[in-house]
Amino acid sequence: MIDWIKVFDKQAGWEARVILVVKDPRGYYESSKRRASCDVDETMTRWVSENQAFRDYLLNSGLSSVTVSYDLLAQSPISGYRRLFKFCGMTFSKEALAYWRIEHHGFAANGATRALLDRPLMQYKAPPTQGLRLLKVQLSFTNAQMARMFGVATGRQFHKYLSDEDKREMGFDVLMYGMTNLQLMRGPVTNVEQLHALGRELGAIIELEDGEQQP
Repeated sequence: MIDWIKVFDKQAGWEARVILVVKDPRGYYESSKRRASCDVDETMTRWVSENQAFRDYLLNSGLSSVTVSYDLLAQSPISGYRRLFKFCGMTFSKEALAYWRIEHHGFAANGATRALLDRPLMQYKAPPTQGLRLLKVQLSFTNAQMARMFGVATGRQFHKYLSDEDKREMGFDVLMYGMTNLQLMRGPVTNVEQLHALGRELGAIIELEDGEQQP
């Protein structure tokens, strides 16, 4: 996929803009195991390394890019697509969301869409700055190292998650990316609930629509 992006990057006069859609790790595993027998740890490690490869390429290429969560885009399409349209320099219209009004292929039983169909919607509240600051101290990381762990473009951008003045709330996709890397520093990733638990340790709220926290 990176080689495919490079083709457009080299076109004279083109201003390539890249939208990186991060798939729910459960959807990635679901898709992988339908193709062949696979190990959870190896699959989650590959999910992290593939996303890291994209992030590193985008950082070094200088291309305009934005990262979005497949799940959050499906849950909040209007606000999500409005942001993407603005990034692309386009005017958003709700008619752009009329995808299912025409006949075409159905769900392919993979990706985060499958997870949305199979479970109640998740309620999410970003971790407070105190939790992220504490994690940074515990790891003895710089802002640049924290940015790399969470898949954020620069240390300065990550600092906005720590700042009281220029505060930015952390999206669920960014948190899960960071928690996956954090868990891999400690040991294997065996299930997604591990990542949710790590997020809650930072003060994030991750619960099902009925109000019950995921185990």
